[in-house]
Amino acid sequence: GGGTANIEYQVLSMFGTEQYQIGTYPYMHYLKRDIMALPRLFLNNGYDTSAVHAYMKGFYDRDKAYPRLGIQTFITEEEIELAKKLV
Repeated sequence: GGGTANIEYQVLSMFGTEQYQIGTYPYMHYLKRDIMALPRLFLNNGYDTSAVHAYMKGFYDRDKAYPRLGIQTFITEEEIELAKKLV
């Protein structure tokens, strides 16, 4: 990976990553509980929250991290491939 998970974390959580050790990823190493993040702010105000990533759902532990950020629906490579087969 190119480190995009850290940029995602910064945007979605509104927290920087300067305090984390080099080579660690907040999704995988630090995000162990629900936090107040931008998606949760929308969720708490009546919006549905979704994310789409065209790779495996477990990459950088996004499948565990996204719900902790307040993302309800996560569409991944697996769902995209399944949808292609159904068309």
